[in-house]
Amino acid sequence: MNYRNHSSKLLESAKAHIQSEHEFRLNYAALDLRMLLEALIYDRAKVYRKELPAKAFRIWQPRKLLNFLLEIDSYADQGAGLAIGINEKTGEPSPDNMKSLGQELVFSLQEIKKYYDKLGAFLHTPTIENIEGNKSPTAEKISKTCWELIQIADQVLSSPIFNLNIKNTIDWTCNNCEGKVFRRIPFEGQPQQSENLYAPCPSCEATYTLFPSESKPLSYTVKPHMHKVPCSNKECDKLVELWNYEIKQGISWECPKCKKRNQLKLGVFPVEELIK
Repeated sequence: MNYRNHSSKLLESAKAHIQSEHEFRLNYAALDLRMLLEALIYDRAKVYRKELPAKAFRIWQPRKLLNFLLEIDSYADQGAGLAIGINEKTGEPSPDNMKSLGQELVFSLQEIKKYYDKLGAFLHTPTIENIEGNKSPTAEKISKTCWELIQIADQVLSSPIFNLNIKNTIDWTCNNCEGKVFRRIPFEGQPQQSENLYAPCPSCEATYTLFPSESKPLSYTVKPHMHKVPCSNKECDKLVELWNYEIKQGISWECPKCKKRNQLKLGVFPVEELIK
């Protein structure tokens, strides 16, 4: 599906509803714009297809999906510019010789938070409490909110360039499924990211943390999210490594050393024992 073209059609439909003399069509404008936000964030997510696990593409709420994108790219909700030119000296930028090809504008997480839920509130019958407290959305409020969003969407869809995907990545083989895991890192010359980076495997449920090197720029140590779990047999000293996604109620395994069956369960312990 071409989400961008679909968004353009929804935008024109929303405009037609608002410009209509029929007040009830304002709700249809709100619905169109809500679907527009969904479509544009889905379109944004396609840029990260090789870096996202399959479960990410099942997320329909744009705010949750965008938050997921921001976990693997802190610039996912920011636009960018593109310019081309010839440098006078290799490796040294020459601003005077650069020709801009345009700016990309995208919806920010703040804008998604502001408008998506507000539009959703316009699509429900007011509760008794809202009516008695004069809190029901008026036609004027619905129209004002929709026009605000239409102006932003017009700029987003008018961007001469979109879905830029210029990236610097490192990759490694997943310890769980042996598929390739990719993670964006800064380009050479950009500030070294001091915080740890999160990386999900696109082929399975395994996740990782990347720790930046203090001495070597743009170098990271990859650590899988795994926990060492002891065997329930007190006479056995075997530790089994389980992934984060496996640490849940009811999961079971056979100890490779003593062959005893183990299962994770919720437990309740006396506070005194915990303190000891």
